[in-house]
Amino acid sequence: MPAPSDNPSDGRPNAGVASRTQEDKRSLSRSSQIPYMEADTPPERITRGAMREEFPAHTRDVLAKRVASQCSNPGCRQRTSGPHDDPNRAINVGVAAHITAASPGGPRYDPALSPKERRSPENGIWLCQTCSKLVDSDESRYSLESLRAWKRIAEAMARGEIEQRRELTSEATPRFMKAEQLVRGLLMEMRTDLAENPLAREFVVLKRAWSYSSSGPVLVYYLDDHPELENKLRILQNLGLIQDNTFTNVKRFVMTEELADYLVATNPGPPGGC
Repeated sequence: MPAPSDNPSDGRPNAGVASRTQEDKRSLSRSSQIPYMEADTPPERITRGAMREEFPAHTRDVLAKRVASQCSNPGCRQRTSGPHDDPNRAINVGVAAHITAASPGGPRYDPALSPKERRSPENGIWLCQTCSKLVDSDESRYSLESLRAWKRIAEAMARGEIEQRRELTSEATPRFMKAEQLVRGLLMEMRTDLAENPLAREFVVLKRAWSYSSSGPVLVYYLDDHPELENKLRILQNLGLIQDNTFTNVKRFVMTEELADYLVATNPGPPGGC
């Protein structure tokens, strides 16, 4: 008579062997640094999970510190770190988000980047958790160019605060944040205009169908390009950032030096610009 088995099967799968087989698969997955996936994992999860390029801890730390641990969205600027109840710990609610996605199929994915470039600080932006979710949920609205502009504006603001520039004082910054929230597109166009015309302060409001001539350098903003432009200008007036200088039937305004200094200081410009 055969010797009794330590693992009688009585016609059923051997649970011990099956368990060891699954554990062997997990061990092999860990040793080869390939994420373990169950057999019924959808193909898109296998593709994205197996190729995801995460930021190392040093890169996450650099991204946070370059913007003073504040969200890089100019209209948010939420602080992302603070004290924990435990005096030996701190709380972090910030995210090192990828500007171009960490894996194929993700938002703004760029197949031309190498794995090293995808994990580099140049491809990262520090955001609060809400803004991180927001930019990945609406890829067409939050483009590659807009996220890079956010990053450079946030870094310029952090640099200006360290240098104690008068245009980024604790009193002025909340007004600029309010303006960024409500009239961001107009401010971006003003930054571009001041980069090309650094001494210009006066501007008029027109429709493209109107004809207008001026004796001096005057900036122009078109009602056709900015929905509710008059309301946006009223907001800037209420914040004390522009002044109404109308003396004809054409609406005319003047930027304050405070606004001009802020726009120049936070101009995204080319990478590496101030």
